[in-house]
Amino acid sequence: MDAESIRCYRSGVDPFVKHCKKATVEEVKKQDMLDFMGWMRKQPLPKRRRSNPNRTYNNKVSYVAIFLKEFGVSRGGRHPPRNAVRESAPLTANRVA
Repeated sequence: MDAESIRCYRSGVDPFVKHCKKATVEEVKKQDMLDFMGWMRKQPLPKRRRSNPNRTYNNKVSYVAIFLKEFGVSRGGRHPPRNAVRESAPLTANRVA
């Protein structure tokens, strides 16, 4: 993954990690994602000439969903990972890289 992609994913995953108080990815539930989405809606977005706040919000939520899906956590709850069985992964944004 190139540096630009990692930077984009971290823009969504870092705030989620700070907001969600779970120790591991496996502990994350659907309600944690809903709480994060509600929290993000309350945060002020920087004013830019050509910005689209709804698109920014959607992108960040998508980045977190992709991050969680990689570890077998989907919107509906926990699912086994598609590839190898993994040990309990700590909930850190460093896992994106």
